[in-house]
Amino acid sequence: MLVHLKWLTLSGNQLSGQVPASIGANLAELLIMDLSSNHLIGTLPSSLDGLSSLLKLDLSNNLLNGSLPQELGNLKNLTLLDLRNNQLSGEFVRSLRGMASLQVMALSNNAFGGKIEDFDWKSFGNLTHLDLSNMSLVGEIPDSITQLKNLRFLALDNNQLSGFVPARLAAMPCLSTLYINGNNLSGELGFPEAFYERTGKRFASWNNPNLCYKFSGESAIGDGLVGVKKCIYGEGSSKQDVGFGNKIYSEEPTHGSDYIASFGSSVCTLDVFLTFLEVVVILVSVS
Repeated sequence: MLVHLKWLTLSGNQLSGQVPASIGANLAELLIMDLSSNHLIGTLPSSLDGLSSLLKLDLSNNLLNGSLPQELGNLKNLTLLDLRNNQLSGEFVRSLRGMASLQVMALSNNAFGGKIEDFDWKSFGNLTHLDLSNMSLVGEIPDSITQLKNLRFLALDNNQLSGFVPARLAAMPCLSTLYINGNNLSGELGFPEAFYERTGKRFASWNNPNLCYKFSGESAIGDGLVGVKKCIYGEGSSKQDVGFGNKIYSEEPTHGSDYIASFGSSVCTLDVFLTFLEVVVILVSVS
């Protein structure tokens, strides 16, 4: 019996078949499950909620499909959920409610769809990394997402998001990586120059045809404004009614999911270090 198993790592072993329906029955003490980069198929079993002690669940880079079981939200201690690069679909918002301990939520390159404004973001105050790119998301970027004061990495690129970009994103104290490229966002980017200096190449907003940047004189601008046009205000016009000048740059950046490079202020960096120490303590205790 494996009832006292703490750590299950079978990443990159060419495993096939489905995740066993009984996987949560006898592994209540499991802390880490990593089945990433295999050939797993089928839907996720509802029995996963039996892994009540689980801290890390990594099922990325498989062939999983279907919707997420609502029971997944019962994993109250989970700090990392990585389901990237599968074929998952359906509503994900309801299934993840209750995961207040999450620090990393990575769901990119799936076909979930839906609106992220339906999410109760204020209940996810521990999030540091949120990757929702290429998920067929629609609707607007909600202002409530700016309440995630610990967030350092936010990827919303390559969706179908529309509306204005919340200017308060730039006021998030730890945010140092922001990808919003490849959407249908519009209006003026209302970020101060200090935000572009802080993010550098870790900010991308190109391929939003109706998005523009308020350019002031010879001030420096970040690489993230590649492909973004200058706002041109006619007489009597407003920020909601803008024209466009020439593109600032002609090259377009590539999107890299470099979570480790996402550091904010010194306070945020200290928080990263403390989180790292917590993980080390856990790994030492189960070794």
